[in-house]
Amino acid sequence: MAVLDSLGNPVTFRTFDEFVKVSEPQTNYDVYYEKIPDMPALGENAVHSAKVSQRVLAYGACCHFCLCNLLYDEAKLWDARYHDAIDELRISDCKQKRIKRNWIV
Repeated sequence: MAVLDSLGNPVTFRTFDEFVKVSEPQTNYDVYYEKIPDMPALGENAVHSAKVSQRVLAYGACCHFCLCNLLYDEAKLWDARYHDAIDELRISDCKQKRIKRNWIV
């Protein structure tokens, strides 16, 4: 979480259940935060990033299941698949952000 003043400078703040308290309440602030989604019930769809496919989530779930059942060799396999899929997402994300440059000679 971050609170910035109108010039973009970070401000000292305290969080409470219903509000955020800052040092000078008479000015405008921008508040940046992330909300952690509620845990879905069994059988409900999980909320996830559009970039992460259901296949990637399944790899992570399989790894977790194997760990809970003391199947360490299988968990290692699913963990490797999960991390490979995440690395593929990172690499493809970086390729999209590259700036095209024109060279003048």
